[in-house]
Amino acid sequence: MNSKFREVFALLVLALMLGCGSGGPAVIPTTPVTGKVTYKGAPVTGAFVSFSPTTSAAGHYVALGMTNGEGVFELHTPFGGETDNPGAVADEYNVTISKSSSSAASAPSDKPPTPAEMAKMAARPARGADSSESGIPSHYANSSSTTIRVNVPGGEYDFDLTDKKK
Repeated sequence: MNSKFREVFALLVLALMLGCGSGGPAVIPTTPVTGKVTYKGAPVTGAFVSFSPTTSAAGHYVALGMTNGEGVFELHTPFGGETDNPGAVADEYNVTISKSSSSAASAPSDKPPTPAEMAKMAARPARGADSSESGIPSHYANSSSTTIRVNVPGGEYDFDLTDKKK
């Protein structure tokens, strides 16, 4: 298993586990977050978009989404199991964007996948790290090399990916 796949899978598992507890799903306010991912001017379809908090302290949650056929995503924050809230908790995030070998074929056109569906897709073999295999530059798929950092008060976040790290 390559390190890119392990990192994406670990983030998805972490996101599914956050907020799990005996008291049921957490009710934490989220704000709508949408956006579009393009590479060389073309929409990136079937990509996992993950907003990971820059701090690991309690009360910080990963928000996940997947791009549709037009490169558009909508984030959801899983607070435990199948429960998720549309949007993201207001926070500062590192953004990773990656693709698995079959994520493009699985990209929904009308709604994002549930956290459980995303975990299943992430478990499939990942494409190679180089952009010719995955369709996007590999530095966006790794939280330690991504150059995308955002503060979420809500809104729309469009990412035009480039070959060079900024």
